[in-house]
Amino acid sequence: MRFAALGDTGDDSAMEYAVAKALAAKCAQSGCDEVLLLGDDIYPQGPASVTDPAFDNAITKPFAPVNSEFWLTLGNHDYGGGNAGAGTDLWKGPIWVQWAATQTKFILPATSYDRVDGNVHFFALDSNLMNQGQGAAQIAEWQAKMTAPEAGWKIAFAHHPYLSNGDHGNATGGVLAGYDALVCGHVDLFLDGHDHSMQWLQPTAKCGGTEFIVSGAGAEHTGLSGSNPAYYQSASTYGFFWVEINGNNLHGEFIDQNGNVLFTRDRAR
Repeated sequence: MRFAALGDTGDDSAMEYAVAKALAAKCAQSGCDEVLLLGDDIYPQGPASVTDPAFDNAITKPFAPVNSEFWLTLGNHDYGGGNAGAGTDLWKGPIWVQWAATQTKFILPATSYDRVDGNVHFFALDSNLMNQGQGAAQIAEWQAKMTAPEAGWKIAFAHHPYLSNGDHGNATGGVLAGYDALVCGHVDLFLDGHDHSMQWLQPTAKCGGTEFIVSGAGAEHTGLSGSNPAYYQSASTYGFFWVEINGNNLHGEFIDQNGNVLFTRDRAR
């Protein structure tokens, strides 16, 4: 099982295209059963309608060279609320789902969903709804599945971090409550964006064995001001995260826009 994950890509910039080119090369060389998009897929205010050309400009054209399925999750900018991405235009969520229904490569069956691929159970969460005080429905829907023991891997992904040394920092409010109920100590790996950096955070005692990956350097990079212990962190370049799972072993790599491997780590389940 091989996949890549990256977020905060949707600014239709030269750097987004450069990262997408490096991603295409890595997938062609090493394999990508799928790619996870970690939100803020369209800057700055998400789509205005199902036929908005921003879908092509920010998603389908940049990632045309990548011959893999893309499984999406949504970020605050995808939900609009002005150029600052307040995430308050909640009516935009269904627009994304309706657009994805017209696609074969880009998949979003609902703003939160789960799926099993091989020995990996993926959970995509809508952290923007949590941030808007509407996380109760997701807790009710996913808590039993996400907290149940499984023989294989459980991997969750969303836009907002649980832990991050970036400028947005650690989760608070509704996002923290949602993640404490669904993620913390219940999944093996959690992937997110929001902060425009690459981080592999060390697990905390509170969260058992859950490890946290920030992969939000898909088109921009910002600073690192936090102090959470990390195996690796960088805010000086762009890139993505690539994973290979063999049985109970996971191998992860951060890769930059030029295809250089910046950091690798292996862990057992």
